[in-house]
Amino acid sequence: MIELDDITVSLPTGHPHAKTILEHVTLTISDGEWVAVAGPNGSGKSTLLKTLAGLYPPATGRLRVSPRDTRGALNQNPLREGRAVMALLLQEPDNQFVASSVRNELLLSIEPSLDTLTRNGRIAEAVERFSLDPLLERNPHRISGGEKQRLALATVWLSDPEVLLLDEPASHLDTVERERCIGFVRELNRAGVTVVWATPGGDDLREASRVVYLSGGEIRFDGPAEDLEREARAKGFDVLLFDGLSPARGETVVNAEATAARARRSSAEEIVISMDTFSFAYDEVEVFRRVSGDIRALETVGIAGKNGSGKSTLLSLFGGVLEPTGGKIRRTYLKPVEKRAGRPEQGVFYLFQSPERLFFAETVFEEVAFGLKSLGVGRGELARRVEDALSCTGLDPGVFIERSPFSLSLGEMRRLAFAIAFALRPKLLLLDEPASCLDTAGRKILGGLIDALRSGGSTVVIASHDVPILHRTTDRCLTIDNGRLV
Repeated sequence: MIELDDITVSLPTGHPHAKTILEHVTLTISDGEWVAVAGPNGSGKSTLLKTLAGLYPPATGRLRVSPRDTRGALNQNPLREGRAVMALLLQEPDNQFVASSVRNELLLSIEPSLDTLTRNGRIAEAVERFSLDPLLERNPHRISGGEKQRLALATVWLSDPEVLLLDEPASHLDTVERERCIGFVRELNRAGVTVVWATPGGDDLREASRVVYLSGGEIRFDGPAEDLEREARAKGFDVLLFDGLSPARGETVVNAEATAARARRSSAEEIVISMDTFSFAYDEVEVFRRVSGDIRALETVGIAGKNGSGKSTLLSLFGGVLEPTGGKIRRTYLKPVEKRAGRPEQGVFYLFQSPERLFFAETVFEEVAFGLKSLGVGRGELARRVEDALSCTGLDPGVFIERSPFSLSLGEMRRLAFAIAFALRPKLLLLDEPASCLDTAGRKILGGLIDALRSGGSTVVIASHDVPILHRTTDRCLTIDNGRLV
């Protein structure tokens, strides 16, 4: 049993200007429940999970975690008797990896008191269950986002939890891997493990016996998923609803003008990216072989493919981060800065899969302004472009401009990354899984950003496993299949 009694959490802890993230939260979670914690970006979902895990001490109120009276077959380790065991899977799995190889990450995740035979057997089972055999000697930080999520789930499984805290665990996964993830959690839940799953909504709500909806750090709804649609419509909740609740899935919504604009295929003759039978391999691992094709100016092109298929690698090749190991890729806007008609312009801007890992400035303003300063944008125009970019991405300048980028939720960090891209107005924008961890409003903002940049003369390439997002925002979609583009 987990009980939160009038919990308030302010971050950074103990700081005189700490921001209140959770406010007067009272909640009880019974043993064996599957509770979905839903809500928009910045609502306090991740903070709630970290508070449950003991990482954030409450400023007020009490948190009580009562050990179970009887233990299931998954938890027979005598060292754990008399206390509940929690496992937390962070929103960004990179942040919880500490070893130099996948194999060592697994070794560090299993109870050290177990005998060698049992440990080896459990690790072998985890490798098979989560398809990790080809990755065992690789650095956990240098595998694909979906592969990282599989590894993180394997480490959680090996920790043999009684309470499983999952922060958007399916956000980086393709359809097949997502179903595997849900099946894995379902199996643990049926064996008696308590599940608390943070999510912006959507299909993640389908399995939950109960939904807790957070907004502004407060609980606005607590009840069955079937009742959520009525409450969401009556009270204007920002939550993605799954098909069983609503025929309107609430993903990217665009207006008729934007839809018509995307329907007009570019007639421009300028080729922005030309692929001439190129190949690429990491050491001896072949990723692409003899790929050809063109991307023209003003197009919006989607890149689809399963986890580990090479989507991020392809964007890195398009952006000049990587070079082909065979053949050629010609890139028109490879130079980082161009000046046309006396106005500074960004050539290529690559928004990585986890852009928040590259933040470095002390304030949101400085984070957005940095690239503009490097382009020589004057002081007067600089402030205007920063504020416009923040406003267009749903970050009120009056609220966010002086905040630290590292104090934002992951969804807000993604919006900040969009603001940086919008402010720079690049000729070629490369987006890697931009919809991950976004709420309904964030997805609308992403669609609007792509439309605005294309209208301003940008070419956009989007790599994503989120096929509905690609269909709603792109002119055409290419799929990576066994090292080729089809």
